Amino acid sequence: MIDRRNQTVATSTNPTMVGRTVGNLSWNERFSFRDFDDVQVTKPYAVNDTTVIGFISPIRRTPEQLLVVEVDTASVFERFEHPVDSGFTRVVNSNGTVVFSDDAVATLTQYRNGPRRASSVSSGLRGNSGFTESPAYENRAETDGEYVAAYAAVPNTDWVVIEHASASEAYVITRQALQWIAGIAAFTLLALVGVISVLGRDVTGALSRLTDRAERIEDGQYDVEFDTDRPDEFGDLNRTVASTRDALQQRIEEIRETQAELESSNTTLEERSEMVDVLNRILRHNVRNEVNVIAGRAELAASRIDNAEAQADLETVQEAALELSTISTRTQRIKRLLAHEETEPERLRLNEALDATLSDVESDTPCATVEFDGCDNDPVVEAPRTFPRSVADVVEQIATHNDGEIEITVSVTTENTGLDGETVVLRITDDADGLPALDIEAVKSGEETPLNHAEGLALWCLQWTVTKSDGELLVRPDNATLKVEMTRF
Repeated sequence: MIDRRNQTVATSTNPTMVGRTVGNLSWNERFSFRDFDDVQVTKPYAVNDTTVIGFISPIRRTPEQLLVVEVDTASVFERFEHPVDSGFTRVVNSNGTVVFSDDAVATLTQYRNGPRRASSVSSGLRGNSGFTESPAYENRAETDGEYVAAYAAVPNTDWVVIEHASASEAYVITRQALQWIAGIAAFTLLALVGVISVLGRDVTGALSRLTDRAERIEDGQYDVEFDTDRPDEFGDLNRTVASTRDALQQRIEEIRETQAELESSNTTLEERSEMVDVLNRILRHNVRNEVNVIAGRAELAASRIDNAEAQADLETVQEAALELSTISTRTQRIKRLLAHEETEPERLRLNEALDATLSDVESDTPCATVEFDGCDNDPVVEAPRTFPRSVADVVEQIATHNDGEIEITVSVTTENTGLDGETVVLRITDDADGLPALDIEAVKSGEETPLNHAEGLALWCLQWTVTKSDGELLVRPDNATLKVEMTRF
């Protein structure tokens, strides 16, 4: 049990843990809960040579305390079962670390070497499930042959479970099925020839009539009558085709209803889009103009009075008005970001794209010194055209969030991934307090909540553009304010 007020262990099944501060525990998690039913999962950590996972949750009756339960990952090993021989299982978190495994040695290792996570992990974190595009396992060099991997997300966690099977064994069921289908098809053809030869014209006529009715159904005539009263095999065939016709007609009717619903939904979306455009124009023009009036009047009023406290209050009003005007401008940028023509990634020379926008930030914020340290060979990346502006907005927010003079450095470097490719790394560092903590927590959690909401929009915009670039945004890594990793082209 953890006391949130003094950040110490209040009670524990291990008496030696009582009184220990949270910072000295084996895990280091930032507590972020939306409500009392929320559960936070720690990263894997070692306790007495045993890998464990911690589950943290607030207590409704005593909100100042948190309950922490440790689970030994080894106890989960025996639960993994494989559909084919020589298969193996990995449960991987968003950092690419193996959390659970049927092989204890693989726990706490990286599922894939390199700075970018495996495609199956990225797809699973987006809520998808399926199979890898190529039969290969990227971090099991000692394994002979190729492996097929199936993956799926674990609900309410940032974990993806990946089941691996040897390609030769995984495909054996498919080959057997094809053999069975071929055998059944051959048997059916021989049986059909035998029936025709035995029954003669009656059979030929029945098949001809059935073919004609099937062609009429294909042409969209669903009022065809079938010989469902025949007691022989052709009666069974007629009844089967008639049942198929009824099911097909019902499905087409359902499709028509769905089409009508989609058309209605599209109309509603168009109406709402028009409403959003109207609200956006109001936000851009009316609100911004009125905010400018408030800021100007506050500045004028402050110059006319001698009372220091009143002047301070008017300066606060002016600063709040200018901040609201900035949010209005960034809202317009978000609209452009969400527009189709703005979201499609295009190739950018990073040095050239960032240099001009960062110079604008330095000229607009006299309290900040912005230094851009570009890469010597000016790497090319694929990103939306709003990416440089999103970086500049974050730099501007760092400058305005901190009081007094501040030095901000934006650097671009490249790192070899070891897979015949390079990663472009963009770092933003400063000598002050960096970004607001609320902005960082909101973007980390992936949503705005009453307990966890950002002060501005700059970091959200950067997160969206990095995601569209198939990159990764990391906040406060390696003593930097934030780091962006992207593929070099």
